[in-house]
Amino acid sequence: MAARFGVSDRTVRRLMAEPRAAYLARAQERREQAVALRAEGLTQAQIAARLGISRQSVSRLLQEAARATSQSDESTAQAS
Repeated sequence: MAARFGVSDRTVRRLMAEPRAAYLARAQERREQAVALRAEGLTQAQIAARLGISRQSVSRLLQEAARATSQSDESTAQAS
């Protein structure tokens, strides 16, 4: 496609990319879904099957959620 329009592959990817805000909102929703399913007692493999992603992706989502929670807790404690 890039050659057809006389631009680089990078330009095509940049122009067709999802807006950052939409991407971040979708990523947050996916993290929240993974955390909720984990709270229901599902294994990472079960969560992966339910969300249609790999088990490694579930692990990463849960780690990101835990990191975000701990950072939020730290900033709340510092503000006190």
